[in-house]
Amino acid sequence: MPICPKCNATIGQMDVQCSDCGFDFPDTLLIDTKSDPKSGFAHSPLADVSLIIGGIAAGFGCVGAIVSGIVALASGQFWNALFVAPVTFFLCFAMLVVYIRIQHV
Repeated sequence: MPICPKCNATIGQMDVQCSDCGFDFPDTLLIDTKSDPKSGFAHSPLADVSLIIGGIAAGFGCVGAIVSGIVALASGQFWNALFVAPVTFFLCFAMLVVYIRIQHV
């Protein structure tokens, strides 16, 4: 569906004037929003490999945060065990979720 280049309102295929803002435009200015959204670097094979590697690294970060929290708790480093390790875990886990969701878009 074409959109108005001035106000981004959706317009009809044959309209020569925007019904929202009144902007006049020739047929050459109509922008088709159904263009190929899966092109460019963000959807390249290199980007896919980067997402896989990032997901694996985030998974290892989650496991490492759990292990370091247990080790810190056993050695009496309560600040690291009760604050640093959980924060690190949740940051890595959030990154892992983002990597997984991005791959399914």
